[in-house]
Formats: sequence, C-alpha cells, structure tokens
Amino acid sequence: MAGAGLIDAKSPANGPLGRCDEATWRAIQSVVQNQVPLSAALGEWTDWCQIDETEIRGRLAPLAGFTYAKIGPSGSADRISLWSETLTRLQRHSPETLKWIAVIYADNQAANSLSREQLLDFAIQNGCHGLLIDTFDKSKPNIWRSDWNSFIRKVQKSHLKIALAGGLNAQRISQLQDLDPEWFAVRGSACKTHKRTSRISFRNVHRLVRNLEKFNLNPGNGSKKAPI
Repeated sequence: MAGAGLIDAKSPANGPLGRCDEATWRAIQSVVQNQVPLSAALGEWTDWCQIDETEIRGRLAPLAGFTYAKIGPSGSADRISLWSETLTRLQRHSPETLKWIAVIYADNQAANSLSREQLLDFAIQNGCHGLLIDTFDKSKPNIWRSDWNSFIRKVQKSHLKIALAGGLNAQRISQLQDLDPEWFAVRGSACKTHKRTSRISFRNVHRLVRNLEKFNLNPGNGSKKAPI
C-alpha cells in the first residue's frame, strides 16, 4: 500500500469520479485484503437516475467489502429534486455497511452543480459520513481560495469527515495542513508520470506519505491519510 491510509477505486478515463468495472473492484479487494479501507467512485448521479432499484442493488452489491462510496453532482443545479431522489435511492439500496461521502465540486459553475451550502445541507440531513471537496475540470485543479477555510470549519463542526482533493501535491498539502482534514486525496501526484490517467507509482505514493510524516500527519499513527 506504500503507506496510503485509504485506497480509492476510480477510472480517470471515465471522468473526474469515473467508475471502475466490477472486475476491477474485485481485483482491488483481493490485493488489499482489508489492510486499509476502500472507497469507490461511482461516476456522476446522471449515470444512475434512470436505473430501477433492482439494477441499483445488483450494481452496488460488489461493494460489500468497501467502506465508502461517492458520486458526482454535475448537472444537479437545475434538477435538484431528481438529484436528491437518485442519491436517496442509492443510499437505500446499497450494502448496509457502505458509508456515503457527499461530493462538492469547488468549480460548481463549470459542473453546473449545486452550491457547497446545498450539498452540505444534504449531507447532514441524509446521514452522509463525510464530504469530498474536489474539482470537476481537471485542467484547472488549483481552486483553493481563503473563503474555503471557513466553509471547511463549518463542515467539521457538523461532525462530518472531510477529504480535500483537486490537483494536490506535497507543496499544496503543506499549505493546507492547518485545515486538518481527515484525508488528503491525491491522484496525479501519485501517478508515474504525474498525470492522473497514468499508472499509480509505489515510489510516488511512498514519497507523499513521507512528506505527510514531515508535517506530523503520519498515516501510520492514525492521523492524516493520503488516499489514491
């Protein structure tokens, strides 16, 4: 695991939260063997809104060994009711042990998604376990502004776990460490060529973990974790 505290299964070629196929999920579980928690990206909510409940249960059943799942909110700004109904159905028909992480796209205008306040309210009201703050447009990953600091504090006061993502590297993590998230979520920086569509590099993951240790954010001590 190279020291990573959580493994996130996603297919970057299929979008910012691209869903892997069932065979990939099973392969990851067989390798990880419960050494660290697993998370699954499930694409965008529009991939699920026309699927009936039986098919939802069938598609999500292989995630019984995963701890977390998340789905993107792109296109939800003008379809709030359908978006809310879809996420509620996914929660209702997923494996009982699966915990849901609400997703906020910091560039919500590019994603045509609900605002961060609307998504936080949904997460609180619908029993989500935490929030991921990420970017929809991966060509413009650096979206952190000072106004996000107060919002993150608000999330933490709501007792939700929080993961920060969006083009993070060791330097950006050092700048954001005082926000004290549960996880720093990295992809591109963990890849062999530092491009999110390339293969994960054991060496790069290990280097990121060592940098976390320098910031006193040691995954081995149960503190901050760098999921992939």
